[in-house]
Amino acid sequence: MPTYCCVHEPHEVSKSLFGVPKNLEIKILWEEALRMQLKKSHRVCAKHFYDSDIISTRNSGQGS
Repeated sequence: MPTYCCVHEPHEVSKSLFGVPKNLEIKILWEEALRMQLKKSHRVCAKHFYDSDIISTRNSGQGS
């Protein structure tokens, strides 16, 4: 499984990586925003999201 950002445009990669959503509607939104097809194994770094898009698992209570 890749441990790097799948977006090939030059950017400073964040340490936070997110897996591709299982929900097809959300996955399509990501693909449209990134202008690329995403595979299940891809990871997208936090640099491609607004801070307000990211909910910390520590704050949400959903993390381990």
